Amino acid sequence: MLAVSFAAIIACSGVGKAPAPCESGVEANEYSVYSAAVEEFSRGRNAKSVVISNRTVDVSDPASVTSEWVRRCEAFVPEAEASFRDRNRQPLELTRSFTLRDDYVLVSAGDLKSIPSDKMRLGGMGAKYPDAFGVIGLSRVGFNAEMNKAVVYISQGSCGLGCGEGTCMMLVKEDCKWRVKGRSGVWMS
Repeated sequence: MLAVSFAAIIACSGVGKAPAPCESGVEANEYSVYSAAVEEFSRGRNAKSVVISNRTVDVSDPASVTSEWVRRCEAFVPEAEASFRDRNRQPLELTRSFTLRDDYVLVSAGDLKSIPSDKMRLGGMGAKYPDAFGVIGLSRVGFNAEMNKAVVYISQGSCGLGCGEGTCMMLVKEDCKWRVKGRSGVWMS
């Protein structure tokens, strides 16, 4: 009886309490991957905020250049290839579910169209979003069956002449946290 009471006191006090289990849902993991990828992609850039497209990249036209860039990521985590391909057939409307150190803004294509095209690359983006370094685009995340490896395509655009890029990132879940373990450039301007 004394041992049971002691165990109950320890359990209720939080001392020796087991950590909460890792999030296992696809959506929670997808936003955790997005957050880790955006943090890594943003590292070292001179910006106080991040501007993220509110919709994942559309790869519905297999002949589009974006589809080709995203396809290059498929083999980055071979065990997640089918998941990555299937999930990227349907774009996702992103929500404010990112957990980032810096402030961020989700922008729509309409928001960006409000910047005159002749000014977009020569300061219009900076005038509308002065503390950002461009607009980040994301693919859907591909997961392996165990949900401990992931691949995502991330890009930066609308940032001025000669500053855009696209990258495939491989992430691994360690101690309930997604970490970037590899990246490979796909394009750069």
